[in-house]
Amino acid sequence: MSSSNTDKNDEGDKTLQTWLQSRCLHVLQFFTFHPTTPSSIVAEQFRSAFFTSGATPNHSFPIISTLGVRSARDVRVYNAAFTGFLKNTPMLPPEVAREGRLMLAALRERGMCTDVTFQDVLDELKARILDEQEAVALLKWRMSLDSELTKTHARELREVFLGAAIFCLKEEGKQDKVVPLASIRTFINPRTSVIPLDSPLPEHTLPFAISKQLGNADFRSLFGWTELGVPDWITYLVNPATRKETGVDITLDAVFAERVLGVIARAWPNMNAAQQQDVCAKLSDVPCIPTRAGLKVPSEAYFSNAHVFPDLPIIVMPKGTAVKGTLEKVLVSLGVRKHVELQIVFSRMIHTGDWSTADLIKYLVAVRDTLSSLEIDRLKQTSAFMREGEDETGKPTRYLARDLYEPVDTLRDLGLPILFWSPTVKWRAGSDEGKLSS
Repeated sequence: MSSSNTDKNDEGDKTLQTWLQSRCLHVLQFFTFHPTTPSSIVAEQFRSAFFTSGATPNHSFPIISTLGVRSARDVRVYNAAFTGFLKNTPMLPPEVAREGRLMLAALRERGMCTDVTFQDVLDELKARILDEQEAVALLKWRMSLDSELTKTHARELREVFLGAAIFCLKEEGKQDKVVPLASIRTFINPRTSVIPLDSPLPEHTLPFAISKQLGNADFRSLFGWTELGVPDWITYLVNPATRKETGVDITLDAVFAERVLGVIARAWPNMNAAQQQDVCAKLSDVPCIPTRAGLKVPSEAYFSNAHVFPDLPIIVMPKGTAVKGTLEKVLVSLGVRKHVELQIVFSRMIHTGDWSTADLIKYLVAVRDTLSSLEIDRLKQTSAFMREGEDETGKPTRYLARDLYEPVDTLRDLGLPILFWSPTVKWRAGSDEGKLSS
């Protein structure tokens, strides 16, 4: 059907509706009893006789409504606050209510054409699923209720209200999503949240398409909802079910992993210690750190200054984010390593022979500020050093550092066991390497 035909049909419907309302008003005004003088009893008697003249007095009074002709007992007085979401509740058209005030007053005295009740709202919410705009209108109505009238039974009101409401969210290119309001526990505040709105969000988060239309709503006091925090968001992202359902996998997508780390870094200063520890615990065994060897768990990734071996998984951000400032602090807290574990260094030094003692000491000088006391003690207790003058064929004997002496002639002349330093690097006693060896 063409748009012009549709417009003509709409105009025809409006014309018919206007005509029917005018006929209804004519009948109502014809049977409206105005005050009489000198005695008002006359009008009252006529009015009483009129309403008791039917077969079932006061129970059947057909009247036009927004849903056609209905019994006045089922019709509610028009209220604009409800029209956004009450579509199946018949209301008296505002024109009829305005022009037929006297008859409306008489009907209300007899329990007909009453105001919309909370039960009316619940009945309709239980009977159908709302669309997005109806859900917004519903929440706006709830937010507008007088707090003095609702706080006495706030908890009961909240439970009944949330338990009844269900809405359907339509997104282009996606399957319609049915959301029970009772399932919502969190929301996003775009003014304070650093969580990307286009990222996967938990099922318990109020869709932003809804919340963005509600302004500065106090969701916490009204519904008990809390703002979605980064720890909860991380919990959702690392869940295997989430990764499968959304197709967004922090363990496979290095660009997304970089984005998540950036979000954590922006939120980090405003997190308390418990929240920071929570995030670290959730990511400790998740391959989420982009490196030149792929995504790694934090404890298997290294900062760029730990480039002692060519095959180490050094951090490389695919979008070029600089690893400094708060992001660096976050990565350190997650467990990314600033230096290669000494055991790995010793193992490679002993088994491959690629490193001399001079190479090892030079590396230790570079990372000494990051070594823990445990690693220092382990260094002292590890037999990793060779002695001058021993046969280099076969497997050489390794010694503790404290059992060897500086490679200087005065000590050689005394016949002491001398540290084998390097055939190409000269020993300098006053250097940082020399001081560390001593």
